[in-house]
Amino acid sequence: MSLTSEQIGHLVTAMLAVNGFGTDRAAALLPAFQTRGLLDAPRAAGMDRDALIAAMTDAGYARGGFLPILWYRHQQLMEAVSKGLLDGLPTLASAGREAEFKTKLAAVHGWGPVTAATAWSLWRAQTRR
Repeated sequence: MSLTSEQIGHLVTAMLAVNGFGTDRAAALLPAFQTRGLLDAPRAAGMDRDALIAAMTDAGYARGGFLPILWYRHQQLMEAVSKGLLDGLPTLASAGREAEFKTKLAAVHGWGPVTAATAWSLWRAQTRR
């Protein structure tokens, strides 16, 4: 099963919410990310560095020194989503299989334990609704 736009949004929120940039602040950027095609996995995965950085900055994620790191992480995440590599996340989340959920995310460049834990928290909050 492909990820929904809401699920992709949770992953992007977790990825953006690093180094003092909270999840509420990151989630507030999702509409602007959507408008600029940054949540459209095939489109974002195909953007070059400069276009992706410009789109992220225009969307309100003007983080200076973090952009050279996060543009690539975003592109890698969108590529993984496009290829269906994360399609198993909904099943893992609904079954409460946290370790496997985090391991699947760790296969994406830039996903460490803190970002994966943030994604898990956002995802579990969604499945409890």
